[in-house]
Amino acid sequence: MPVNPPSEEMRKHRADIDALDVEIAHLLGKRLDIVRQVARHKKAQKIPAVLPDRIQEVVDHARALGEKNNVDPDLMEGLYRMIIKHACEFEDKVITD
Repeated sequence: MPVNPPSEEMRKHRADIDALDVEIAHLLGKRLDIVRQVARHKKAQKIPAVLPDRIQEVVDHARALGEKNNVDPDLMEGLYRMIIKHACEFEDKVITD
């Protein structure tokens, strides 16, 4: 069954989403730059990469941000748990190198 080409309105919405995706990627890159600095500090101070209390603090904050911004808190928690997992693995690599 052939699909009609997207309407002008749909193309605008898609362009808006694409622009937001660029911003999200940029912000994640900036976050990772800070994680790199944190990892170097942890290495110098002999602090482990994984700090469970801090992880829970970040997850709780993400859920609260979701509630405040009309985003499902479960979605926010899932996204941030993936981001945190990557950050901890990245920090661990920096610390052990």
